[in-house]
Amino acid sequence: MNTGRAISRLFVKSGLGQSWMQRNFDENRLPSVAVLFWLLLPGLLAGGAGGLKNMGNRLEGIQLRLEEAANYQVRGFVVPVDETGPFNAATSLHIAYFSPDDHPLFGDAQEIYDNNHYHMQPLRLRSVPNSWAEFSGWPARDFLLPLSIARDQLTVVIRRDTRDIDATEFIPAILFENRRPAVVERYSLYWATQRALTSLTYELVGQNGFHTRTEYKGPDGSGAVEQDATHLLSFDVSHLPQGWCFIRLYGRYPNNFDELRAEYRFYHKPDVN
Repeated sequence: MNTGRAISRLFVKSGLGQSWMQRNFDENRLPSVAVLFWLLLPGLLAGGAGGLKNMGNRLEGIQLRLEEAANYQVRGFVVPVDETGPFNAATSLHIAYFSPDDHPLFGDAQEIYDNNHYHMQPLRLRSVPNSWAEFSGWPARDFLLPLSIARDQLTVVIRRDTRDIDATEFIPAILFENRRPAVVERYSLYWATQRALTSLTYELVGQNGFHTRTEYKGPDGSGAVEQDATHLLSFDVSHLPQGWCFIRLYGRYPNNFDELRAEYRFYHKPDVN
């Protein structure tokens, strides 16, 4: 979905300017959607909170981020949660996370595949050393429902020390509605790349010599990594000791001369309380 259609859908479904939209827009007047897009474009492209609405405890809405010209980025790093079903008007979401220290944290909830350019950024994530914390008060009715963003299209990334999308240190997030798990047994890392790869290997290195190595396989069973796409890297951490860990990515580009080398650092806390 392009941004013009996403904005028009938000206006209509949320009721924000419903009558104005009915008077000025219809399905056969696509130039009107384009006009709305260009009117809102300066705000969407602005830095910081441009394009996002202050909802009291969070910034939320549609935002184009110019720095997304980076070759690759982590769009989400989460603990999978066994919750299904569509959002409804009563749905309110939570984000749980463990802080090993008092370093500043910056959260960004977004789509796995950037179709609507949706973002939700908590205004403050508490960093209390060696403790679990939770962000709450994120109702689906404000933006997720109007934009038709489903549960399985949503992810969260919590960056440590920086808001930049090229961050290399993360805090795993638990995105849930009703109940968070008691134990962390898996991680899902959503990794987006603008360049295709002929192969991708990812490693998990933890405390006490823990080490796993996985060859990426896409939905079609091949090892090729498509360009301009988001790819799921899954990790079994049921036996991963608590402490700082590294994820290392190794890949080869089609020209056989360039190689990918990326490293990410995070803290693993297996017990959730």
